[in-house]
Amino acid sequence: MMVEESRLLEVCVLATLHKTVRQLDFTKLLPDVVTIADEVHAQLKQQMVCYTAANAVQIQLMTG
Repeated sequence: MMVEESRLLEVCVLATLHKTVRQLDFTKLLPDVVTIADEVHAQLKQQMVCYTAANAVQIQLMTG
């Protein structure tokens, strides 16, 4: 689900860029898109680390 939400955000950002292409300043666009992509990636990575740790604890508790 986390990966799907990240993908959905990416699709929304790209759709918005496509809809507003005539109003975009292309000299600033790429760095901003890279910043957004890096932030989404970092948040997804952090979510996966937390999920994996919580899942490992739950498995450990179940197996004793």
